[in-house]
Amino acid sequence: MALCLLLVLGMALLPAALAPRPAEADSDGLVVAIDVGHGRDPSSGAYDPGASGNGVEEAAANLRIAQACAEELKAYAGVKVVFTSQFSSSHGLEPRVQSGVDQGADVIISFHCNSASASSANGSEVWVPNGSAYLYNETHVAGENLGNSILSNLSALGLYNRGTKTRDCTTGETYPYPGGICDWYGINYWSRWRGIPGIIIEHGFLTNPDDADKLGDASWCEKIGVADATGIAAYYGLSKDVVDPNLEKTGEEVSTKIESTYENDPAIMGASRASVERMVSWFNSKGHPYPSDTYKKHGAATIEDFCTIVSEEAAAEGVRAEVVFAQSMVETGWLQFGNQVNAEQCNFGGLGATDGSAAGANFSEHGADAVRIGLRAQVQHLKAYATTESLKKDCVDPRFHLVTRGCAPSVKGLTSKWATDPTYGDQLTEKVNELLGASSQVASVKFSLADVPSSLAKPGVAYVDGVAKPLNVQGGYGFVDVAGPGAHSVVLYEFNSASSDPHAVYPTHMYVWTVTEKGGSYVAKRYYGFNDLLRYAGSSIRITGKKGIRMITGMASGTKSALAGRGVLGYTVVETGTLLAWSNRVEDGSLTFDTPGVSRGKAYVAGKQNPVFNKADGVENYTNVLVGFSSADQYEKDMAMRSYAILKDSSGNQLVVYGGTVQRSIGYIAEQNADAFSPGTAAYDFVHGIIDACKG
Repeated sequence: MALCLLLVLGMALLPAALAPRPAEADSDGLVVAIDVGHGRDPSSGAYDPGASGNGVEEAAANLRIAQACAEELKAYAGVKVVFTSQFSSSHGLEPRVQSGVDQGADVIISFHCNSASASSANGSEVWVPNGSAYLYNETHVAGENLGNSILSNLSALGLYNRGTKTRDCTTGETYPYPGGICDWYGINYWSRWRGIPGIIIEHGFLTNPDDADKLGDASWCEKIGVADATGIAAYYGLSKDVVDPNLEKTGEEVSTKIESTYENDPAIMGASRASVERMVSWFNSKGHPYPSDTYKKHGAATIEDFCTIVSEEAAAEGVRAEVVFAQSMVETGWLQFGNQVNAEQCNFGGLGATDGSAAGANFSEHGADAVRIGLRAQVQHLKAYATTESLKKDCVDPRFHLVTRGCAPSVKGLTSKWATDPTYGDQLTEKVNELLGASSQVASVKFSLADVPSSLAKPGVAYVDGVAKPLNVQGGYGFVDVAGPGAHSVVLYEFNSASSDPHAVYPTHMYVWTVTEKGGSYVAKRYYGFNDLLRYAGSSIRITGKKGIRMITGMASGTKSALAGRGVLGYTVVETGTLLAWSNRVEDGSLTFDTPGVSRGKAYVAGKQNPVFNKADGVENYTNVLVGFSSADQYEKDMAMRSYAILKDSSGNQLVVYGGTVQRSIGYIAEQNADAFSPGTAAYDFVHGIIDACKG
């Protein structure tokens, strides 16, 4: 590794312009930035050969390997390859990293070859961001897992695997909260500041004769580059595009006229439409207890007190009270909390609570004014996003200065800014409209039942955005209630059995329609490519590591590849995963993101994570550990599990397609696996311990 990779440290503060990008899925899929170590600087003409040995020059080998890697990656769906700009070492590495970020990079991979004083040193290694707490998962964990995936493929070629490595700076410089010592190498360091993993692959030692023979051979460099690409694709779950002609097949378009009072994207600023009485009534309709024991000492003994404060604080800054209250309910789970933030903190907007498990701001020190100050901080943070207007009251929001003022004047603009959840703005939109009683008043949306099994083409139940609705049938068409703007899913399911034992029932087929707004009407259309989009493959107990119950679900590899890449008739996949909740909270299989106490296990996030459980018969299967268990009183309690996929159309509208809901208990799954393990093993004892506990 040549000296141009070394980082000169010692800055006291990082400029605001270097703040990391918010974590979000690029609409074009994964963007891989390739950084070719050394070579010629096009601006100055200066040439940096890098290391050399045994007649082989590092810059030439780096370029050959990088080009081969880029060409191989282009054969995969859902990935875009860009190159960082070539600057000489005098420029430092920051502009090279920035050039990748400017092109939308989700990861930066720097290509190098090694050298050593001893000719015996050989093999490949990957330098990854260190284990500092700052952006730990996004950079260190991602970089290490990606590095190991690449190294496993390089070792299969015969290059010795020296493992992943980290190096800390020696100046004592640390990253911001939650801190940790900075990285030494510039690719690791500057990429981390941009919020993405940056790794350095050292492909072999030029000073080792065997390694140098490979690195000096064009055909070997091509093999090495392909191995790099294969490792990248394996980590990110990329697959080579296989086109299924049915993916592009659609059914008849059927229109239904809309009369709507719904706000497509509610403004954050403006006169409030929700009265205190309306907010109180909406909260009480959900059946959640108000935590009066906690909040009476902090100035809001009743829900009426709480809503009055919301109204007053929102009005003071010109923020709409319905936005503040709806957001508080989304962030706190109807004031039940349960995640990083607890009720005592009086932090109703999740301020400072991040995906890295930070607990967030705590306003309890304000005593009898804590509820008011917590809500005031939330109002001020919303105002920071919505407008450049000055605050009317003294700033109590500890994160006000971190916001790009006026960057999100409406609630959908808060997605990937206030929260990384790709459905965040849509959730707030739904809640604001529900609070206001807004609706799209349509008696029924009409859709064609052509090519649907006769057993389903009759009066029964259809699922609209995952919620069971009465299905009426007339003359080959179905009619079902749909409300709200944007895109919606309508799904019919087939099940293996009509058994009264829910444990014996599972979904076998699904048929999907989309409903979108067009010219003042809802347009319903069947998408044949989404048939069986989410395939149920079983439920199991995880008996090692974090013990829990999990659902295994799959998606056809060709469909997944198309949705992750070029798209299917304008639709791309944003996220897939599984939801879980206790069955007594789920009626008619209507398990959705809005179900109280729902657990969400992400299986795939575009360009970010893709833990494939296995591949069989053209299907990629995923699994999520969704809930842990530790006591016998949970073993017989039924849980509802349901797969989901968040899709986005070419206009940016998102919709959620849900698979069929499955009901299982830990005890039932244990019974099904009673003979799966050998007596005397830890797995056998664990499973039979559950069975024995259920028998009493």
